[in-house]
Amino acid sequence: MYVSKIKILADVDNKLAQVLKTSMEELGYINVTDNPEVYIMFLPLEEAIKEVASSWISGGHRSVMIDVTNDGNYVIPILNETRGGSIIGGLVADLMGAQLILTSRTAQLGLASIYEFAWINGLEVISYDDIDELDKRLISKGKLSVFLDVEMPLRLLDGYHQVSSPKEADIVIGDPETDGVNMRPLDITVGLVHDSGVPEEVIYFSVTNTLKSLNLNERRINFVVVPGLDKNRDTRGSLGRKLGASTIFVEDPEVLGSANKVEGYSKTTICESLLQYMGTRVVLRGARRAYGVVTCLGVK
Repeated sequence: MYVSKIKILADVDNKLAQVLKTSMEELGYINVTDNPEVYIMFLPLEEAIKEVASSWISGGHRSVMIDVTNDGNYVIPILNETRGGSIIGGLVADLMGAQLILTSRTAQLGLASIYEFAWINGLEVISYDDIDELDKRLISKGKLSVFLDVEMPLRLLDGYHQVSSPKEADIVIGDPETDGVNMRPLDITVGLVHDSGVPEEVIYFSVTNTLKSLNLNERRINFVVVPGLDKNRDTRGSLGRKLGASTIFVEDPEVLGSANKVEGYSKTTICESLLQYMGTRVVLRGARRAYGVVTCLGVK
């Protein structure tokens, strides 16, 4: 569900596009040439719409497509706004100091779509029965009911309220036998590599900021994965407890690069290797969140 592979379409000499590309890389987003999940276009809206039409014909209709005016003042998601476009578009607008223009019916009502609710809470939609009908109900009634069948921190956004029985719920989290729209919690893993002597509050800030970079509920971390040679095991364990996450120490030298000293094993490389060791999909690459601290994020 999460999209983080970015392709920016702009003139070669467009400095705003160059700055945006660097800024997104610094947050862990992945700039790619082929098979992007998100197109960010610095084009007049008419040309951007033609680009969307061309992409749709060639099978790219699952991608998020966002247009940015050449002066950098407006950011407009134009394809898949409710499936990540508004979230990535909001990030782009924040980075550029631009105005975000949303056109979906839910956005105009100040509500999150069902997919946006799932994104923010680290959930995957696993059954789609009645989802179109629920979208209509959210728009017409302004509210949906949610039943939580698992233990997890849940952010109830405007228009969503929790109920005590799956029979009265529009959305059920954790019970795959329920009719209707069912979601399952994803495993959210943050890889963490840092220099010795970095204060714990700085590390905590870095980890929570990693989730904020993806607009994820910052309490939705399941695992914090760190090199097993970390001398501050007790401190890192304490950090995990503060975050409500399990701390996993990895000691495999192939992952760590012989105590981080093998040529080519940067903190970024080690961070992503920790996620791969956990079998998660890397969504945000290793990025420096503070001096001496690198984090990355994966989902499974």
